[in-house]
Amino acid sequence: TAEIYLNGELALTLARNKSQKAPVWESSSCQVTIPADGRLRLEMYSTALEVGGGVLFDDLKLVKL
Repeated sequence: TAEIYLNGELALTLARNKSQKAPVWESSSCQVTIPADGRLRLEMYSTALEVGGGVLFDDLKLVKL
């Protein structure tokens, strides 16, 4: 499992189970409004490495819309 927090708030939850063989590439996205001061704190946590193989973050992109 994995969780992504933006400015301290849960923005996205990801899950992977043992039946999924690695590597299984998936794309996920979410939209967030950046505060007026232009600061964004991004936190990513991946757990349960032994149970589900963990979630690996790769190729992160922040895009101004």
